[in-house]
Amino acid sequence: MQRLRIQETQIILSYGSEDILKQLIHRYVMRGDKILIPKEAWWYYKKVAYEVGGFNVEYPMIKGKIDGIDSYLYDVDKMISIYDRERPRVVIIASPNNPTGNKIQSDDLHRFLDACRGSIVMIDEAYWGFGSMDNSYVKPYLDEFPNLIICRTFSKYFALASSRIGFSFAGNNLEELKGFTTRYLGYNLVSENLAMICLDDIEYYKKVTQMMQEDKEMFYKEFSKLEDLLRINPTLIS
Repeated sequence: MQRLRIQETQIILSYGSEDILKQLIHRYVMRGDKILIPKEAWWYYKKVAYEVGGFNVEYPMIKGKIDGIDSYLYDVDKMISIYDRERPRVVIIASPNNPTGNKIQSDDLHRFLDACRGSIVMIDEAYWGFGSMDNSYVKPYLDEFPNLIICRTFSKYFALASSRIGFSFAGNNLEELKGFTTRYLGYNLVSENLAMICLDDIEYYKKVTQMMQEDKEMFYKEFSKLEDLLRINPTLIS
């Protein structure tokens, strides 16, 4: 892939990022294995382990501040401690995370990945594009961590949820996953063409995202006036 400077064999298409998560767990997790997941997270993380007889181990988000604003944070020291104790087969990091809306900081992410070299790590970036469109870390991380897979989808930023198409960047140890994705029962030529059209018009999506950010800031500002009734945290997701 020219823009990311990674090998074509490291790119895996799927019918949404849910597909690659399912294939990853069904391929590598055996009965009795553990999966390390965020406590505050997408519901399917909690379900998929049970499909293969695995078990969930959760790491919590902590409340803190980013640039003086209330938010949720990844407690990497705690995450590493839980990892060392439980030794999970697969680790899932959602960044940005749904529903808390926060992302893991780059220094913390690298430190955590370094501590998890003995496991497969999936970074779920379903909401990539709303907070940042940075891709500079993808190739260096894949080169350094061959058990890493970075998952994205066209469902959120590109608004193609009903088309069911996602993509992942896989480290060299995980390229075999391409043989487990359901090319003929999932995504199809129509989905592929829609995805290519989106990629050819990134500037349009940048404009739409900017309008969404402005609307989000307006709602945040107005709801913050009701601080006696509810608490609003900033979010990097849509």
